[in-house]
Amino acid sequence: MSVRVTFVVASVVLMTSCSSPGCPEGYTRRDDRCIAESEACDGADLDGDELADVDDPDADAWCNDPSRALPSALARCGASGCEVDECDATRLDCTSAPGCETDPVASEEHCGTCGHACGWECRASECDDAVQIESGWAFHCARRASGTVVCWGSNDQGRLGDGTRTDRATPVIVVGIDDAVEITLGEHHACARRSDGSVWCWGSNASQQLARPVSSLGFSNTPIEALPSSAGAVEIAGGGFHSCARLATGRVTCWGDNARGQLGDGTRTSRPTPADANIDDVVELSAGSFHMCARRRSGGVSCWGADPTRVLADDTRRDVLSPPPAIARLEALSITAGNIHNCAIRSDRRAVCWGDGRFGALGVGTVANHPAPDVVVAELTDVDEIAAGHQHTCARVGSDVFCWGNNGLGELGTGTLDYETLPRELPVMTDAIDLSVRGHDTCVLRRSGEVVCWGHNDAGQIGDGTTGEDRLAPGAPVSPPE
Repeated sequence: MSVRVTFVVASVVLMTSCSSPGCPEGYTRRDDRCIAESEACDGADLDGDELADVDDPDADAWCNDPSRALPSALARCGASGCEVDECDATRLDCTSAPGCETDPVASEEHCGTCGHACGWECRASECDDAVQIESGWAFHCARRASGTVVCWGSNDQGRLGDGTRTDRATPVIVVGIDDAVEITLGEHHACARRSDGSVWCWGSNASQQLARPVSSLGFSNTPIEALPSSAGAVEIAGGGFHSCARLATGRVTCWGDNARGQLGDGTRTSRPTPADANIDDVVELSAGSFHMCARRRSGGVSCWGADPTRVLADDTRRDVLSPPPAIARLEALSITAGNIHNCAIRSDRRAVCWGDGRFGALGVGTVANHPAPDVVVAELTDVDEIAAGHQHTCARVGSDVFCWGNNGLGELGTGTLDYETLPRELPVMTDAIDLSVRGHDTCVLRRSGEVVCWGHNDAGQIGDGTTGEDRLAPGAPVSPPE
């Protein structure tokens, strides 16, 4: 027995010493080959099953071993090695980094899906960017997709609505507004129409534009209700020192300064509470500094209030205290009221402007006043949007932007301070979807969700974190809200 045991051991020793070299750990011998106990993803058939390595399920298992698994991913063995086969439910594979490294809930570059970049912020897989921009005097506000509102620039009398009176060179959130469906800005105040139809305003109340007696409230740096939801507001417009709302019935109600008849109620009495204007078929409303314009169901346009330079297209050049009949020979698709000039997009999508023509604000090649909308803005066709400011005007044709008029502080964005009597295209603005002008600055909302402003920057209204240096051309975008 002892002899037999000795023989077997000797035989084994003899076989080992005479065959191929020993196998490393994790390998076994088969037909003089060292065969891996499990496949690896390295392009070689290690387990001897004559299947290509990249097709071997065992290689997939090797890729998913905890010691080498890709982050947040189920891996497979591919031509380039271990590759992502499927991401975890909460992750995306959007970059060249190994695994599923992207959180689509919060990634500003890949919000909700790979390549969907946000201009400002990604929240719950949706971009919370600006969807509407509006301009006041030395400040701007934006309504975001979430219904919140942010403002930047001058905060005199609390016009930014953040609970302070501190100027801001980057956007700050308006307190208490999270369901805005529309915003409008006056010269020193702002208003938001909320999802329930109520209207809330903030900023200066020096002319009762917040719908409060000035004796009880000089300003409010947070929003207060100006019009209840029961009124049925469907559109709002902020003038220089007054506010108006279009109701679902087609009527208009206004409050605030009425020294020039801009409230349209037939008087010059300023109102701390909403008063009905004498008009009932309005489909669009726009507020100038001391006047109002309305587009009527017929497409006709009526304007009332101050008329220093025939801005009302009225031959008397006197203030008009109630909405007059529609302006002759004008059928409009859209209207905009500036400081002392107005513009409209006609049914043929040509633009016309009338009123004060100083600095070429009417876009007809001269600086003369025009008392009626009978001369089209030169060189523009297929106009989609137009906005009249203090003494300059901008228009959007498709996604291209054109500006003309006063340029004393760079508001035209042309890179110079020369005024323009004809539309001047801004070659760097080729992706605009909304624009806004008021004082001496201009803002554009880009398709990317970014907002870009230029012009005067004395109070940080350019929004890029700087104050004091005017911008003569579009540059850095408005910073994301704080």
